[in-house]
Amino acid sequence: MQDRAAQCILAAEPWIARHSLHTAIVCGELDEVRRIVEEPSEAVRLRGGPREWTPILYLACTRFTNPATIAHALEIAGVLLDHGTDPNDFYMAGDAQYSVLTGIAGEGEQDSPRQPYAGAVRPAPRARRRGMLEVAARLEAAAGPAASPPSSLNLGIFPS
Repeated sequence: MQDRAAQCILAAEPWIARHSLHTAIVCGELDEVRRIVEEPSEAVRLRGGPREWTPILYLACTRFTNPATIAHALEIAGVLLDHGTDPNDFYMAGDAQYSVLTGIAGEGEQDSPRQPYAGAVRPAPRARRRGMLEVAARLEAAAGPAASPPSSLNLGIFPS
């Protein structure tokens, strides 16, 4: 229901996709994301939007099935990581921390649907595991050796 409403709003008001870095990410506006993060600013680390999350959390947790969102999700993740986003970022829900990796994996929060770009990341069982490991490896590499629990993405599956 929310996805259809968001699709209708975006169709009626396409400017909304370029309203902020957060909306550009959720709407899959790759060129706008690049434009904003190229400006000398801390944009990739600033909280905003209705949930006061950082840009990487909006990307990791979106369930918007907009075609541009799905098509550009991995490239947008790369742009954010290349410009200094914190791959260890998380948000609190009660006593639980929901990390970027939790958002990417999806499916665990309040009966939310799977990530809309999951098929692009994980199209078949073997490729699915490889795709998720590639995303996890990129996040872990960006986190660096100084990351420490509980927000660390050190999954113990990649040698140091």
